[in-house]
Amino acid sequence: MKMTTCSQFLLLAFCFTSLAFGATNLPDSEVQALKDIATSLGKNNWDFNINPCTGHHNWVTPNAKPGEDNNVTCYCSFANDNFCHVVSIVLKSQNLQGKLPSELIKLPYIQEIDLALNYLSGAIPKIGAL
Repeated sequence: MKMTTCSQFLLLAFCFTSLAFGATNLPDSEVQALKDIATSLGKNNWDFNINPCTGHHNWVTPNAKPGEDNNVTCYCSFANDNFCHVVSIVLKSQNLQGKLPSELIKLPYIQEIDLALNYLSGAIPKIGAL
């Protein structure tokens, strides 16, 4: 009987752990959109070996100088959805150059984009709710 109880406990622990870690994942399409945006902007310090929704280094700069923000923010509590989604990209004063990336339209949950104090040109892409 002890083996059954132990096995059940391990199974439950595995399920809860899987759910907890699964809740921080981005859909592959949004990861690819971030990769395309990084390429388009020359943003070479995003580390795609680290999940963008974890808030770890290279995705969020917690003590950035005022006006030099470097943040990708996700929201992970959408109803009936097991994924996180990018809701904000703030890249102020990053010396980014080029055209505004059209790949921004591939982030359907985006609510904020702030690329102030960079060297970008081009038309603003039509983006979902913005």
